[in-house]
Amino acid sequence: MQNLSTAYKSVQSFWQNLPGGYWYGFNGMESDDEIKGEGKTYNYTFRLYDSRIGRFLTIDLLAQNFSMLSPYQFAGNTPIQAIDLDGMEGVKTVDHLTQTTTITLYILYVPNTVEDGNSGFSIEDVDKIQTQTNDYLSTTTFVDVENQDEYGNPYCVEFNIQYVPVSSKAEASKIQYYNKDRTAILSKGSGYWKVTSSGQLKYVEATTLPGKLNFSNMPSPHTTIHEISHLLAHWSNENQIRETANEINEKGEDAFHNTPPSEGGLGGGVFTYGTETPLNQENVNMMLENVKLVEDPALVIPK
Repeated sequence: MQNLSTAYKSVQSFWQNLPGGYWYGFNGMESDDEIKGEGKTYNYTFRLYDSRIGRFLTIDLLAQNFSMLSPYQFAGNTPIQAIDLDGMEGVKTVDHLTQTTTITLYILYVPNTVEDGNSGFSIEDVDKIQTQTNDYLSTTTFVDVENQDEYGNPYCVEFNIQYVPVSSKAEASKIQYYNKDRTAILSKGSGYWKVTSSGQLKYVEATTLPGKLNFSNMPSPHTTIHEISHLLAHWSNENQIRETANEINEKGEDAFHNTPPSEGGLGGGVFTYGTETPLNQENVNMMLENVKLVEDPALVIPK
């Protein structure tokens, strides 16, 4: 049996050698092999990471806020139990007056009227995606069992998913940097064919990475919520490690998406491939477990 690192490297090499390539590796970040060779430099959007020495090549732009850490630190100096992200997975707020838990995610995009670095989607396109997102999430009632009233009734869960137009790719990156825990950047790219672990050929029209949402065309409501749920439900360290491990083992990708969270999977529901199965309570429970609790979910716009 191959060990995990060797198996991962063989999977990565397979995708990179396909037409069009697949260039993502460590922490789900893009590998830049032209700088120092294969698998040695990773692009974290705001800094380049050198895997040979386990550190970034430039200082953290927010180093002044973390004087207890080296400005070159990676993952808070805890690389075994943590990962370093350029964008993360949404936030939640709890209102004890209305007995409501709200999950918030801002999806930034550059309208296609901008010449440089646009998302490929028009404002009208994104308005349609916004409407279908809201309609889909309002059809079922979900609960937060971790927060209950004096009679033991769980709080209701609401979603605040907002698509926010910005003037440039640079502005999107800057806003995301200052809002790591509540933003993702939307882009339009070409889909690609992949071979699943069961040997089947499958066309992928949407992909998710930490802080990134990519659609090859106008997505269906189910596809939209499937990818948003990936962002909200499993980009924490524990679940990302489980995904990386399970995608290359004998269970296969489909089994991983359909297996209950207690067994290391994503819990089926909206993650189920090849169906229109809706979001379920287990999916929402994973979101509530993963997203960060904050007092103010507002988007910070840096000057």
